[in-house]
Amino acid sequence: MSDIHTADLLSGNTYGVLLMSGAAFCYGAGTHLTKKHLSGVSTLQISLFTLFAATIISFFAMQVLSPTPINKFMEAEIFLPLIGLGAFGSGLAYLLYYYLVKEGSPEFASLVTYIVPGSAIIWGAILLQEKIHLSMLIGLLIIFAGVYITQKKESSAGRNAAA
Repeated sequence: MSDIHTADLLSGNTYGVLLMSGAAFCYGAGTHLTKKHLSGVSTLQISLFTLFAATIISFFAMQVLSPTPINKFMEAEIFLPLIGLGAFGSGLAYLLYYYLVKEGSPEFASLVTYIVPGSAIIWGAILLQEKIHLSMLIGLLIIFAGVYITQKKESSAGRNAAA
């Protein structure tokens, strides 16, 4: 899989941008729909179904886009990181996420997503022996700066409204 660079985006590679925008829209809509329609379903069931559906869809998409023999997934160097990332990365994150959606609000739960890039870097380094590059850390700082600025504006607006 090739890396997407700024030049790719500027040269008209909008396919990835559209997919990411669609994913962000679905993610935001999903939190509100979960809160509204799945309040009676357990957090474990919602998380399990979400990850199971994503696994099935991703598997078939992978087989269409980059066919891989099934027995390749049974090799320890592929299987163990998949289980590790699925259980520890996505599994625990979705349990926490849907718990926050049910007990709080969709807006509050979306704050969990700011943890995802950092945990992805850490788990990738631990389980997949990926190198941590300076660009990753800079991207993480940009994300945290955006969160800080957003929260600062919201708290300023709240103080101004209270005054």
